[in-house]
Amino acid sequence: MFVAMCATADLLDLDHGRRYVFDAIHKCVAQAAGKPERERDKCLAVGLERQATAWVAYMLWPFAAMAYVDDTDHSSSWDMISTPTAPMTSEDAERHRAHCPWKSLLLRDRYTCFFNKALDKECPQEYRSRLNFDYASRLQAAHIFNIAAVALHPESNELQSLSTTLGILQDYCRIHRSVVQTIINTPDNAQNSLLLSVEARLDFDGFNWCLKATKTPHRYRICYMPDNERYEGRRATSDHVTFADHSAEFDAPKHVTSSSPIAGVALPNADLLRMHCALAHVLHLSGAAELFEVLAYTADHVSPTGAAFMARVVDEDPYAVIELQETLAEMLNPQ
Repeated sequence: MFVAMCATADLLDLDHGRRYVFDAIHKCVAQAAGKPERERDKCLAVGLERQATAWVAYMLWPFAAMAYVDDTDHSSSWDMISTPTAPMTSEDAERHRAHCPWKSLLLRDRYTCFFNKALDKECPQEYRSRLNFDYASRLQAAHIFNIAAVALHPESNELQSLSTTLGILQDYCRIHRSVVQTIINTPDNAQNSLLLSVEARLDFDGFNWCLKATKTPHRYRICYMPDNERYEGRRATSDHVTFADHSAEFDAPKHVTSSSPIAGVALPNADLLRMHCALAHVLHLSGAAELFEVLAYTADHVSPTGAAFMARVVDEDPYAVIELQETLAEMLNPQ
């Protein structure tokens, strides 16, 4: 974890993240230095193991868990949105509330998935002649900061666990809590959303690809995980994407009504995309992706919070922790 987080910080120019990791190491060293000499190596190993385990549990698991939950359990509230009828039931009312941001997202991105040039099937015919697309499909909204699992598992809604996760993200990924809190309150916010085909969304949710910022604002390079050679999914039609708001190019379709006109639509938030990119790299460079994949098939369901991971995986399998401690101690004190 330490190597993976340092390598990711170097790759993404996360100066705060690099200092955050070094400070964590120095803290472990300082704690060990206060112990008797014969206990220092083991104390240092235990401290490093605890820190690495905490990062796996609170930084990675809440997001990576989404990749191993059945797709029907974590779909966006927009995934089944179609032009709603007049609200007759509470379900209709919910569809009405979700329809306006979904419509905004479609207009912002020209009804098109940038990853594979798929066009949403609901795109009006009068728009299609001016759009560059390869095929028509049912597009979906992918949340960059995906907290759907917490909302769908009330028993795992532990505020302290979420607070710990947000604290790590703030310190390592340079993302302010106010940005995340805005997304928690309004997860379907356009700045937290990408318009993608089903296949592209599943790979994005699973951290199989991510977007790395370039020096040009709103322009990103598509990075495949674990690397370009070993990536097994469908590849994008271009190596880069530049986001722009195209909503002003379209008049509201005649068959769609809205209580208010579509104003300018926010672009994907650069801080959130940097966070997703950092998590993807740490997840794969550390080997945690393989760990979580095995866990998905061998363990009972573990709620997607750091506290649940600590309780259900770490505390219930102390032998794995002891083995890691001994391995670290041997590395620190070779014979």
